[in-house]
Amino acid sequence: MSGTSGKYIKLRVVGEDCGEIHFTVKETTPLRKLMSRYSESKGVGVTSLRFFFDGFRIGDSDTAEDLGLTENDTIEVFTGLGGKSRWVDCYHLNSCIMHVSMCLLKECWRGC
Repeated sequence: MSGTSGKYIKLRVVGEDCGEIHFTVKETTPLRKLMSRYSESKGVGVTSLRFFFDGFRIGDSDTAEDLGLTENDTIEVFTGLGGKSRWVDCYHLNSCIMHVSMCLLKECWRGC
């Protein structure tokens, strides 16, 4: 082990409801901790949520460092993507991504 403890970064987690929660995480800590804290704050089981960064699903053992996350990056959270059909999941995911993108765009316009 190199002895470096890793630095901390702030991340934004945005759900389908456009709600945004900020977390500070160590770059080398598995993101399952963030996912668990988010699910607890929403009062739902972590297994009912799917977390994505840049369109790719985040795994329990992934770290911010693994994914190239940097200060103030946004993680998107969706529910119910464990369906029976891959097509339905992709359709639902694209719909949700568009919804979250619109939420983020509205937030940007509010700041202007």
